[in-house]
Amino acid sequence: MSRSPKNPEQKIIKRVIALEGDIIRTMGHKNRYVKVPRGHIWVEGDHHGHSFDSNSFGP
Repeated sequence: MSRSPKNPEQKIIKRVIALEGDIIRTMGHKNRYVKVPRGHIWVEGDHHGHSFDSNSFGP
């Protein structure tokens, strides 16, 4: 569980896909590789392509 980047008072539930230092292939129109920065995680929702997650707002 985390806070929504759009509204910090709202909670979101996502799966942790990668930890700091991991390299992740993004989904969607960007379709690129990203190294998760120190102190961050990469999260994704179960409904790929329709979820507001790290593919939308980054690590």
